[in-house]
Amino acid sequence: MRTIYLFALLLTVNSIYGQKVLIKKADNNYKHLNFWLAKGQYARLVNAHPKDLNYAIMLASCRKNLHENEKALQGLAPFYASNAFSTKEHFSLYAELCLLTKKYSEAEKCYAKLKEFETLQTSVSMEQRLAWNTNAEINSLLLNSTKSDFGGYPYVNGSIVLVSSRGSNVIKRKWAGNGDNFLDLYQFTQDGKIKRLSRKINSKFHEGPLCVHPNGKWVYFTRNNTANGRSKKDKNGIQNLKLYRAEIKPNGIWKNIKELSINSKEYSVGHPTFSGNNLYFSSDMPGGYGGVDLYVGTLNDQGEILNPTNLGSTVNSSGDEVFAWIYEDQILFASNGHPGIGGLDLFATKLSKDGTYLKPKNLGSPLNSNADDFGMILMSDKNGYFSSNRVGFGSDDIYSLTLKEPIRWSISVKGNLKELTTEQFIPNQTLIVYNTAGEPIDTLETSETGTFELELNEGESVTLKSPEGSYPSASWDYTASNESNQTLNLTLQKHPTLTINTLVTDKKSGKAIDNVKISIVDGNTGKELIAGNTDIQGTVSDVLTGLKKDQNLNLIVTVKKPGYLDKTANLNHLVTTSETINIHELIDLSMGKLEVGGNLADLIDIKPIYFDLGKYDIRKDAALELDKIVSIMNQYPKMVVELGSHTDCRSSKAFNQKLSQNRAKASADYIKTRITTPTRISGVGYGEAKLKVNCPCEGTVKSNCPEEEHAKNRRTEFIIKKTQ
Repeated sequence: MRTIYLFALLLTVNSIYGQKVLIKKADNNYKHLNFWLAKGQYARLVNAHPKDLNYAIMLASCRKNLHENEKALQGLAPFYASNAFSTKEHFSLYAELCLLTKKYSEAEKCYAKLKEFETLQTSVSMEQRLAWNTNAEINSLLLNSTKSDFGGYPYVNGSIVLVSSRGSNVIKRKWAGNGDNFLDLYQFTQDGKIKRLSRKINSKFHEGPLCVHPNGKWVYFTRNNTANGRSKKDKNGIQNLKLYRAEIKPNGIWKNIKELSINSKEYSVGHPTFSGNNLYFSSDMPGGYGGVDLYVGTLNDQGEILNPTNLGSTVNSSGDEVFAWIYEDQILFASNGHPGIGGLDLFATKLSKDGTYLKPKNLGSPLNSNADDFGMILMSDKNGYFSSNRVGFGSDDIYSLTLKEPIRWSISVKGNLKELTTEQFIPNQTLIVYNTAGEPIDTLETSETGTFELELNEGESVTLKSPEGSYPSASWDYTASNESNQTLNLTLQKHPTLTINTLVTDKKSGKAIDNVKISIVDGNTGKELIAGNTDIQGTVSDVLTGLKKDQNLNLIVTVKKPGYLDKTANLNHLVTTSETINIHELIDLSMGKLEVGGNLADLIDIKPIYFDLGKYDIRKDAALELDKIVSIMNQYPKMVVELGSHTDCRSSKAFNQKLSQNRAKASADYIKTRITTPTRISGVGYGEAKLKVNCPCEGTVKSNCPEEEHAKNRRTEFIIKKTQ
């Protein structure tokens, strides 16, 4: 039994030791970019530990680098579904795999999650990315093999050079990165022949992109770091890339191959391209923005690079910018750091008038796909090549391209939104972008500091609209031009507010009345806008919001207090801006006390009740005033009123007495038919017995009073005899 136990223990120890060795080998191969070897080792670890996320991530990364994207995604899917991801790197890898396999809805979800990690790519939706396009025709070339083929670099005598792993290398070896042959340079001549360049040019390691200097005498090319034919590695064991220069003869013979002084075994330098005597290249040298960046330097007379300068954060990203090509003022390159639709995408930029680079434009379909698309080369305004590992002849293929129209340049326009009056920035405000056909093409939201950024093509005209909400709807037209540092300064003015002050006083004394119930209703909608009770100063103040400029308000103001006569008045007000109005200065809000002996006509401001000359029929205008009394008496069902009709002194006393009595009776009868308990009102004619203004004119006495004074004597009074 002891022997069995010791044997089992030995197996366990060996297993643990063997696993540690396997992990070390896998990690070491991955570190040295030997993904082909590392993949099998991580696969064994995943089989032994199927729930270990770290091993699954490493295996998926190897498969991604080997373009086994479906398998990589399948391996991570269970972890994603169980919410096991916790870092930016987890979500970023999964999002990339979703793009590479056209799982766009899942990619969108991952990018939304990446917002928590402040990932720049999340600013562009998948819908926007998939809508990018360049009007171009593409065709796969017959020169492609079942291996990796890319390039199409102009060479001597009208030929082009391609980079390929076809056939067997000069020395038969496999690259541990993908298990394929090392890359060599091949010449494709005008008569359709393909031949590998000489052994002097092609080493036993990788040779890559090249470019012939405009003088036609120098050729610059990329090669793995070697010395005397042997690999030279950095401190991490990586065999980096270096730039080399050779003199090239018209027949294509290379002489005096020399390494550039800018090279270092600690970082890569490669992918040369020219603009005049300026050489652009890619490098992961220290001081960049992450990954591989694009640089430019000027060549001296010996062909060495002087003052290498990073192209800056507008062009370079935290990812890789590689395979640059210059055509006239355009810089074409591939990147996996800027927003794209999968793997490496093709981008273009150029210098603006002030010497800064325009924000790179994703060239979209058909040039870009969910796979790696790179190495775009223009030979003319319309024609050129690009390479892609989309489904084709081999792992990478070369495609011809024909541009149907010039590239339209993407211009980044920054803007800010302020409130017009206060000049305060407006955060979290939605702005919808419409094209000239009136179709929405983008939706923006201002930041916490009121800023936004708009991506447009050069010459593109749009309309920005702010929907109705906390601010009124507004729109702005804009046309993008090839100018950098453009800023759109937009303003919105808040919806106007109306501050309403009310003061209620006693009609007789003029003193403030407290505890008066005030209601202000919108006569157009019936909605109560303000409700409250006056304070000890007889006031109520409130602010109306949600108004619109040029809105016509129909305010119905009602004041009520026990012991006082209720009062209702109308006020029309046109809203033009935020302001304060004192309603009591525009309409009479004084209240009359309900007390015996009081005249209702004074309390509710009844207009004079007119009769035709010598008659007592109720006219329409008189009926309107009498209806006010009807309303009050129905409101106060125990109120008793005496309706008194008075005349001036003109005509005889007897005539005036009879006329006033008839008018009083007619008026009282009008009211009686419209109130409860008709006996609550009686009509009394006083004739000229109670002149309000002393204007006697009986007999031989003639009055000198003006007509206005006589009019005061011709009146109808509604004297309160009982309130309750």
